[in-house]
Amino acid sequence: MPDMPKIIHLDVKCEKNLMKVSIEFDKPFHGIVFSKGHYSHGNCVHLPPGSGHTSVYFDISINSCGTHGNSPNGQYNSYGGQNIAGSYFENTIVVQYDPQVQEVWDQARRLRCTWHDQYEKAVTFRPFPCRYAKCCSSRFCW
Repeated sequence: MPDMPKIIHLDVKCEKNLMKVSIEFDKPFHGIVFSKGHYSHGNCVHLPPGSGHTSVYFDISINSCGTHGNSPNGQYNSYGGQNIAGSYFENTIVVQYDPQVQEVWDQARRLRCTWHDQYEKAVTFRPFPCRYAKCCSSRFCW
């Protein structure tokens, strides 16, 4: 790979309706970052060509730019059908070093957000003695 900027940090913060993406490069990046298959859609070009930034922050909405997941109706919230394996949505971004031509060193990264709407947890504790035949209370808060 020629002496090109390298991704030194990629982070995604997941929310119910979007993902917040941050990318940092080790030197100014003059290429383009876009959602796969959406090169010509302005809202899906997350870093336009020639910017020379070393970091970029952008949001990808859950129902745009080719984002898809395992919800059959495209609705991702806690009121739909429960999936025991969890719910997810994902988007593939392309980091293209030459704005016009894709080359072997360009990168595609699949970004996936997952969550579970239901959790089962067991609570255990050791027995404790009650003195004088009075009942001892145990209170739990959620």
